[in-house]
Amino acid sequence: VVQMDALAYLRSTRETFDLAFLDPPYQSDLLTEELPLLAGRMSGAGIILCETPKKLELPQRVGAFAVSRRYQYASTAITQYRREETA
Repeated sequence: VVQMDALAYLRSTRETFDLAFLDPPYQSDLLTEELPLLAGRMSGAGIILCETPKKLELPQRVGAFAVSRRYQYASTAITQYRREETA
């Protein structure tokens, strides 16, 4: 766990990730900036999970990642991204 701004961390790290959970504050625009940065830091079999309000539509593709599943619970949605060749 690193305590710092998520965008600053993603811009500065050289690490790669297997699993990432994104749950920015609702009504913020952070996912549009975080997703492309994170997609470039994911391992080959990496999975990205985003929690958003159900009404918010995320892009179908981000870099080499594509939406593979979307779950809806009450007013919340969980969108799962995987590399396109494994989606």
